Amino acid sequence: MTRGQGASPPTPQSIARRGRLKLSGNSSHFKLKHGGVGRARKHAAYAIGAGKYSSREDVLFFGTGNMPAWATDDPLIFWQAADTHEGEDGRTYYEQEIALPRELTEEQLRELVETWIDHDIGARHPYLYSIHMKLADDGLPNPHLHLIISDRTMDGIERPPELFFKRPSTRYRDRKGQLHEANPTKGGAAKDRRWAGNKKIVEELRSKWQEFANRFLVEHGHEPRLDLRSNAERGLGEPEPKIGPEKRKGDRWRSQRVDEVKAIRQRRRRVRVLGDEIATTKQEIRTCRRERARQDANTCQDASRRNQRPHRSPLGAMRAEVRRGRTVYRWGRGAAAGLAALVDRGDLITLAGKPSTHKARALVELAKAKGWPSLVLTGSPEFKRLAVREALREGLRVANPELSVLVKEEEIQMQQHASRADLARQWLMTASRIDALEAAKLKEDPERLQRLFENAPEARQWALIQRQKADGVPEALLGFQIDREAQGVTQGTVRHVGKKIWIEPHDRPGHVVPVTPTMPVRPGQRVAVHPDGQIEILQDWENTPHPR
Repeated sequence: MTRGQGASPPTPQSIARRGRLKLSGNSSHFKLKHGGVGRARKHAAYAIGAGKYSSREDVLFFGTGNMPAWATDDPLIFWQAADTHEGEDGRTYYEQEIALPRELTEEQLRELVETWIDHDIGARHPYLYSIHMKLADDGLPNPHLHLIISDRTMDGIERPPELFFKRPSTRYRDRKGQLHEANPTKGGAAKDRRWAGNKKIVEELRSKWQEFANRFLVEHGHEPRLDLRSNAERGLGEPEPKIGPEKRKGDRWRSQRVDEVKAIRQRRRRVRVLGDEIATTKQEIRTCRRERARQDANTCQDASRRNQRPHRSPLGAMRAEVRRGRTVYRWGRGAAAGLAALVDRGDLITLAGKPSTHKARALVELAKAKGWPSLVLTGSPEFKRLAVREALREGLRVANPELSVLVKEEEIQMQQHASRADLARQWLMTASRIDALEAAKLKEDPERLQRLFENAPEARQWALIQRQKADGVPEALLGFQIDREAQGVTQGTVRHVGKKIWIEPHDRPGHVVPVTPTMPVRPGQRVAVHPDGQIEILQDWENTPHPR
């Protein structure tokens, strides 16, 4: 491997005199280019400042390596031979055009380039490199590298120019079908196809160069500032067009590109300002949401404290936590202490985990505390059923049209519960008028006690349950009027499953009748009994409260 001699470094005055200033300054630039037949020698002469380019003053160093013996004295001979003997549509060279760190001295730049060549090319391909030194618009040096590479592979076989650029020898069969092995001395040097048609090679080379150059900067006491990511990946927006040298005085195309670069930089500054304003606004929105969630949590906690029976309010048994603009309600006691139950997102309340009566009741209490007049329910059928029941109890309207049938059924059940609650209140009013002495007398006067029970429906119900317990009636049937024959039963709810299926007819609430099982059912299911005694399951349904 041979290295060429250094040229005289350019002076700031000579560069400025020739109009070679770059507006963009020292940049992170890495480009992979290629050239076809007829362009290799001209480009090599441009890189080293030879021939008609001999007047160039910006060539700092140049050198060659891995050249055949017939091209070691003059590097242009190799590239001239490539133009002459390479195939008509072949590529005569590949070029790496790289911006070099301006912090390094001239000797450090040369060391960096030659180390990179040894690392990336080694002894595989003939190459020519040249370091150009220009000045940027800020008056600082802007060095860059032209590394021109031949894709022909050096295999240690000496070939003349007319043979070097021919196709390599391959195995072949003669007319008799006999296979002959390839003879490398009769063919050209093989081509390295890693650059041809490989779209990922540029990204791979950029990544390798970025890591290599940053490591070199650190070793020489500089910051690893090189970043070859795109403007979009770095958040810099649109790229700047290349300014290029001023071909002649008053180049209007160059002036337009300069104006375009200035406009792009102005837009970038405006985007940065707007980005800061957007970030500030988002922070203010997050702060307002947290404050609103905190106020809602305080409002709900105050409402739970004003409850006459706070120990029976599921929402009062929860503790609220404000996180990222949301309020999470967790169980405060019991086996589920610490587990999330509700999440309040402002205009949306969601359940955490499986739906339950306590969670649905807490959800409705929270919605009522927030002042919502109606609810729109989404989720599983079980959740909708529980939420509809609790919403009707709290006086909230359910706005889902598809739930009108379910709302009507719950209203009917609420009316039945209300009538049973009235009976219970009458019994309590009757019992409250009986003091201890009167109660003692009642124990000695069974007839008077019987008359008192007859005047209090709830007392009659209590007496019925006591008699049923004495008769060994299953617990699931306590409080029901038991009819021993199922005449006229069409639809009902299964209350108990044993040797017989005990069904509460929909037209006779509070009564149960036995039906011979014809298929497996479970308590809580709604069934239809056909005249032939066959049972059909209509819908799974929650057990309604017993009349006891």
